[in-house]
Amino acid sequence: MDTGHLVYSGIGPAERFSFEEDFDAVSCTDVLKEYRVWIIPISIVYVLLVFAGRRWMQDRPAYRLKGPLILWNILLGGFSLIGAWRIVPVFSKALFYNGWHSTVCDNVYYHKDFLGIWGLLFTLSKIPELGDTLFIVLRKQKLIFLHWYHHATVPLFVFAVYSELGAPGVWFTAMNYFVHGLMYPYYGIRAVGFRLPKVVAMAITSLQIFQMIMGNILVGYAAVMRLSGVTCQIDQRQLTLAVILYFSYLLLFGNFFYTSYFGSKRAAPKPVKADSKPDNQANGFSNHVTNGHVTNVDNDQDIRQRDLTRFSSPR
Repeated sequence: MDTGHLVYSGIGPAERFSFEEDFDAVSCTDVLKEYRVWIIPISIVYVLLVFAGRRWMQDRPAYRLKGPLILWNILLGGFSLIGAWRIVPVFSKALFYNGWHSTVCDNVYYHKDFLGIWGLLFTLSKIPELGDTLFIVLRKQKLIFLHWYHHATVPLFVFAVYSELGAPGVWFTAMNYFVHGLMYPYYGIRAVGFRLPKVVAMAITSLQIFQMIMGNILVGYAAVMRLSGVTCQIDQRQLTLAVILYFSYLLLFGNFFYTSYFGSKRAAPKPVKADSKPDNQANGFSNHVTNGHVTNVDNDQDIRQRDLTRFSSPR
């Protein structure tokens, strides 16, 4: 990949870690092309296990899993923050100096001077992120369509885009690292038991929706460029998949945001006597109302479904 034609050509060897310097995007995509077909059965098995797991847990008590849940959010949050640290500043400069069209339609940004190994790590991370749903199933929390649909389809999308070095995929990666870098730490704080203002949840959900809006703008622009005969380096099949998924994500996240924050109010919880203990009280924390829903401070996965069903984005 030749970056010599760019005004801003990214970071140099002195600014890269050794593992970033040794990375070759083209060689990695050749390997992904060979094995990407396996992501289809992985997604299918994921959906089957989700519903089989719910059925298996139906007559069993819920697991608390507070410690593992906190650790899970620390690991994914830390990974996302590091990815955002390495990618967002560089890509922001590329957008400023090289322009919108270049960053959307030129796949040179997969080069190690820009995205590099962090694009591959982002793509691969969508497989372990399926573990988000494990906590929902084992803790017997509400599982909404948006959650498992998003988790099942994002791996299909990111593997298709990265294996062919679809140009807009660099945007998808940078946005997702940034949003997840805020979202997972939020989940971790809630899992520990700290209360946060409602505006924090609304802000993160709004960022998720903005990510979907930007995704639709990006794929729409790429489609217009291709129809106009202007070079835009994304395969037609990838583009079609991107249009379908990003539009469906926007509709689902928009509906979730509206019903969660502006929909009809749920019935208020019955008051609890001072000398009695709520059935679902945990670790000494009493129930409270978050975004119009009664939640337990210890119940982070419930918050995931009712406050911020996770995303990211394409991923």
